[in-house]
Amino acid sequence: MDITTIVGLIAALALCIYGIVGEDGFSAMAGFLNAPSAFITFGGAFACVLVMQQSLGKFVNGFKSFGLILKPVKVNEEDTIT
Repeated sequence: MDITTIVGLIAALALCIYGIVGEDGFSAMAGFLNAPSAFITFGGAFACVLVMQQSLGKFVNGFKSFGLILKPVKVNEEDTIT
């Protein structure tokens, strides 16, 4: 498992939460969360990606490939050099 990917994801999430919370504390989080906005944002992004795919199979394979970011890449330096 690639530790830098995990650290990067955790750091990005922590910085986003800190940007929301800021100096006001966690009381500011309630004003930031809004269900209709989340449906528009995430549902709209999901629908746009679905529209742009050539087939449903390729769309599903895109989700399957998400796990690849957590697996280490095997690189053979000798083959790369030659």
